[in-house]
Amino acid sequence: MLNRIRPLVSQVFAVAARGFSRLRFTPNAVTLLGFAVTALGALLILLGRYPYAVILVALGGFMDGVDGALARQLNRVTKFGGALDSVLDRYGDALIIVASWYSLGVMPVLGFFALVGSLITSYLRARLEVTGLSLSSVGILERPERMIILVLTLIFSAYANYFFIVLAVLSNFTVVQRVVYGWRRLGDS
Repeated sequence: MLNRIRPLVSQVFAVAARGFSRLRFTPNAVTLLGFAVTALGALLILLGRYPYAVILVALGGFMDGVDGALARQLNRVTKFGGALDSVLDRYGDALIIVASWYSLGVMPVLGFFALVGSLITSYLRARLEVTGLSLSSVGILERPERMIILVLTLIFSAYANYFFIVLAVLSNFTVVQRVVYGWRRLGDS
């Protein structure tokens, strides 16, 4: 959904990556730092410090885009770096969703489907991309959109259940979109 502004966002990530490069950060170090920031954000959610959590969750999401830009700038794109980034993204997503679910008193069924939809959306992308398919613009709710919904959930915490409805429905709808896309492109082969 945010693919329309991808060129602008890529430029912002590139500028930030140059800054990290000057500070001698490696792409994997940025990935680890971004995860640490996200995990701290999840802890602040559990402590009820939502304004600070919003800042850290947004910063952690931003750093997730910077690590890839830095890897491309330094010509250090590696399979391990991609795998590390992907795994830590899933842990970060789960930490934020579960912390919000628990701290904001979200209905369990909504929390469950938001968590599962979020994780399966990403898993399905990775699984289908192994076959050679590109899913860069397939699906209504990719990770940046999910992070925006979670940040909005923290800002407007009184409406957390409604935001989790949106997250649960749209993330699982994205799973369906990707399954259909994969089936059409790959068939039963």
